[in-house]
Amino acid sequence: NLERVYNNLGKIHREQGDYKAALINYRKALDMELNYDSPEEITVAKYYNSIGQVYYVQGCHTDASIEFEECLTIHRKISPKDHSDLATTYTNIGLIHYRQFHYDAALDCFKKTLTIQLALHPSECPWISTSYENIAWTLFRQEKLTEALDYMKKAYEITVNNFSAEHERSKQCQQWIVQLERKSSMDYSREKMNLGL
Repeated sequence: NLERVYNNLGKIHREQGDYKAALINYRKALDMELNYDSPEEITVAKYYNSIGQVYYVQGCHTDASIEFEECLTIHRKISPKDHSDLATTYTNIGLIHYRQFHYDAALDCFKKTLTIQLALHPSECPWISTSYENIAWTLFRQEKLTEALDYMKKAYEITVNNFSAEHERSKQCQQWIVQLERKSSMDYSREKMNLGL
C-alpha cells in the first residue's frame, strides 16, 4: 500500500543521507496511519522512532527527543514492561540526554535498558555490553570513576566471552579500562596531596 511505499522511501533516503526527503516520507507514512479509524499503535511507534533516528543523526537532539518520547508513551501503554522495544527506546532517549549533558537522566534511561535486557536475555548476551558501556561513560562524566570502571569491566568480560581478547571491540574496551584506571589513579594521587599524606 501507499503507506508502506512512503516508509520504504524514507528508509532509502535515510540510508543515502538525504535526511530531508527521509523525514518527508516518514511523516507521510505516519500521517496516513494516524488518519485510519483504528491506527495500529505499534506501527505509529515505529514511525516516531524512525523520525527520531533521522533527527538524531543530524544532531537535532531536541526534535529527536520529542519523537522518541512519543514512541515511549505508546510502548508504555501497549508493551510489557520488559519488552525489547522499550529497552531500545530508553537507550535512544538516554543517548539524547547524554548528548545534552543531562547525565542523571541519561543514567536512569541506560539502567532501565539494562534491567529490561537482563530480564529478557542471558547476562552474557553481547548487546548487554553496550548498556554497560553507556552506563560506564555516563558515570565517568559524573566523575564516579570507581563505578564507571566496574561497569566497563563488565562490558569487557562479556565482549571477550562472546568474541575474543583479540577482537577489535575487546581491544577498545580494554583501552577504555586503562584510561579509566589511569584517571582514577591520578585523582587518588591528587586527593592524597590535598590531604597532605
